[in-house]
Amino acid sequence: MFNNLGQKINFYSIKSKLTVCFLLLSILPISIFAFFSYQYYIQSLHRNINLYTNEVIERIDKNIETYISDIENVLELRNDYYMLQYLKLNEAGDIDGNRKYTMRIWETFNSFKKIKTSLEDIRLISHTGKTISCYGIYGTDTDKDFFYNQLLNESNDEVSIEPPWLNMLGKKVFSIGKVINTGTLGGLGAMYIDINIEFLDRICNDVKLGEKGYVYLIDENGQVIYFPSNLEDKEYPEVMVSNPESFRAQNGSFVTRLKDVNYIVTYKTSTITGWKIVGIAPEAEMTKDIKRVNQISLAVIIISIFIVSLLT
Repeated sequence: MFNNLGQKINFYSIKSKLTVCFLLLSILPISIFAFFSYQYYIQSLHRNINLYTNEVIERIDKNIETYISDIENVLELRNDYYMLQYLKLNEAGDIDGNRKYTMRIWETFNSFKKIKTSLEDIRLISHTGKTISCYGIYGTDTDKDFFYNQLLNESNDEVSIEPPWLNMLGKKVFSIGKVINTGTLGGLGAMYIDINIEFLDRICNDVKLGEKGYVYLIDENGQVIYFPSNLEDKEYPEVMVSNPESFRAQNGSFVTRLKDVNYIVTYKTSTITGWKIVGIAPEAEMTKDIKRVNQISLAVIIISIFIVSLLT
């Protein structure tokens, strides 16, 4: 009796060892293959996410740069004969002789405003503060006009961009300007073009980063140029400013955690405006396919173990 029992124990012991060996020999390669396939897929998915996000940001950058370049061409009106004559006569104090030039400039400004979408106003400010605008003729205190004084420190061909502000009609605009040197008595003037901030809203809302992702813009000082008006998470723009290394870089991406949620942040610095175009999207949303891969990989391994066990 005991002899038979011992034989059974030895038999099952050998069988168990053989079963384990066969399982290891069969399952180990499958597991290794599944692991490396999964890692490769994860890396490929992250590359595709970065490529897609960069393409979105690149498209926004190109749209903004194209529009700004067109606006810079409009700024070349500062070299127009009538405009230079107006500034020279204004400098000389010839008010009567300046009237025909004033009307001609005002008509030219309004003509361009009708042609160019999102263009809110064009202004010419002389060094005395006299201003010709699409809205009329009025005086400007140049001593208190920060943007005007900033332009005076630029060279003739240097473009300056003023962050968003509220104009006299309460519309939110950002301004692009160039200084004008009359070349006579050293008097200076400046030409501004005000662009409605809705222009940025149209460009940035045309693209999507998943269901909850979005794009916003900040300047070189970290001040928000544009942020989607339909979002309440106004502290999110701080992710760039709070990351000094990324803020100083021209472009790149990183993952940050806000309100217990991981976000993928991708950014690019515009060569024309100097603004950073920042795309932010929930990591879980952008990588949701990874969960499916996890489930499929686990199911394949379990089924493989089951089949190998039966065959063994």
